[in-house]
Amino acid sequence: MTSLPFPDTGTRMVVLESGQPAKLQTGHLYADAACTVVAEAYQSIGGVKGPLIAADGQGRRPVVLDVYGQQPDYFGPEDGTNRLYIKVNGVVSAVDADYRTQIGRKADADDARLAAAGLLVSQQTGANDKARLQAAINAAAPFGATVIIDGALTVSGPVTVPSGARIDGSRGSVTQTADLSATFTVNNATNVVLRNIRATGKTTDYVASSAALAAAGIYVGGTSSNVLVDGCDLRGHAGAGVFLAGTVSDVRVTNCRLQGPGPAQITPITHNYGMGVIAAEGASNWSVTGCDISLYAQGINSGDCANVRIIGNYIHDITGQHGIYLDAVSDLVVANNQIRDTGLQGIKVQIANSTTGPDIDDVTISGNVLTNIGSHGILLTKAVSGSRQTRRVSITGNTITTSGAGGDGINLIGVHGAVISANMVHLARHGLIASSCAGLTVIGNRFHNCQQNGLLILDTTDVEMAHNRVLNPSTENNASAEFGILLSGSTADCRILDNTVSDALGNMKYGIYLNCTGQATVAVRGNTFTGATDYAARMDNAQSIAEWTGNILAGTLGAILGFPTSLVRGAPDQATATAAPTSGTWARGQIVWNRTP
Repeated sequence: MTSLPFPDTGTRMVVLESGQPAKLQTGHLYADAACTVVAEAYQSIGGVKGPLIAADGQGRRPVVLDVYGQQPDYFGPEDGTNRLYIKVNGVVSAVDADYRTQIGRKADADDARLAAAGLLVSQQTGANDKARLQAAINAAAPFGATVIIDGALTVSGPVTVPSGARIDGSRGSVTQTADLSATFTVNNATNVVLRNIRATGKTTDYVASSAALAAAGIYVGGTSSNVLVDGCDLRGHAGAGVFLAGTVSDVRVTNCRLQGPGPAQITPITHNYGMGVIAAEGASNWSVTGCDISLYAQGINSGDCANVRIIGNYIHDITGQHGIYLDAVSDLVVANNQIRDTGLQGIKVQIANSTTGPDIDDVTISGNVLTNIGSHGILLTKAVSGSRQTRRVSITGNTITTSGAGGDGINLIGVHGAVISANMVHLARHGLIASSCAGLTVIGNRFHNCQQNGLLILDTTDVEMAHNRVLNPSTENNASAEFGILLSGSTADCRILDNTVSDALGNMKYGIYLNCTGQATVAVRGNTFTGATDYAARMDNAQSIAEWTGNILAGTLGAILGFPTSLVRGAPDQATATAAPTSGTWARGQIVWNRTP
């Protein structure tokens, strides 16, 4: 709750979150500045003093404002005067001692009162808008009063926002004229609310380096905490809409529109500076929710951070590279965002800058819709050596369409303990690729019309792949990558269960290709592989296989190529060959069909 102060008596009328008294809205009246002692006031009934207003269960007396800025029509507790009075420690005072709007006063008079009190900053010819705005903020902040920006203000250099400040920009705008300057700076401040601010940066001061980051719509630095940026419209700031320094915490950016310099300043794919929201390494407990972010090099960017929520944003027309690019972030949720038209990745989380430091741990990426992504839809990777890892990841319920050109739907490198479920991937290079991972569960996903492999598992151990559908892969007809499911390298300890792989377009060479050194530890059970131009399945006949049962196989040249000559357990229920087998271990009841009858 914000409040209007009455410094001479210590009285406050607490009103709604907007910081403005408004028609037919209920506030609460207290008798002291700390808002702890209940006020004493009486109802007015037909101009006659009525009963004492009852306090609610929280020790507040409710007041209703008939029109914007007006005092409610109540009697004071002692003399019956038709004004609102309260008693503080036995002393009766009028609450409108500093809030002198009487019943029936018009809105223009309210504006004059607010201006006289220094709470409303209007456009004035020849005035120093920055100095006037700064003075109003400094005067109002100690009392928790809201400063209202009214009209088009011009500033040169940053406006400083101290602790306790409340700024409402819904009635005006602020234009920055200085190069590479923040418009509002929150530094070592707490309990700050910046709401409905409309601010425009220079745009032409963009530089393709970290120097651009100084030009932020709102710069939150030092040890600032408990900062709310809500409903703001910040455009053309070269470096960032909102910048969070590495020492800040508890910053919420909600329902904002953040629009960058655009293609006139930012070169596609090459430029990576300029972000809608950027959090420097070390920032914690921050969130970006419900925002519209566009025309930056990156939508949301961070260094190594913790406790981050990125939820329900619309990130689009990213001129440079990535929709969301985060370094090693733990306790991360990226959910229900719509991301479209990015130069490179849609969502990227990467161990990037140091061989030592925190792991990426506890990551949830769910319910996002990614469309026309220039490279990978979702990428979790490790770009440096060392023991740092990505652990405990859930990627669930995302819908991904890439523009091809070398972009995979989901790409995992060095991830330990990931669940990939219920995702839909369309037109990507590989539907999913996992490289050097461990403890991977891939269940219930759909991969449609991928350019190369549906699922590629490379040098990965402990994989369960179940109930996935791969439809029409290999549309690129790449001779080395035209398989529904490919296990390669040192991949081992895999269970491939109840998947459906089919191709109606005549591009897929093998439904499943076991081209890994760990074939003896792979179990393949209950799958359907159909529509292959060569064989439904290919294996290494020099290796055994842990299990091969209950699979349905159909290929132009036959069911299986490279049937194992030595089986550890089980064998194909049905296989094809040009003659009866003379080697290997066979169980009673198994069938070999003659391919050349």
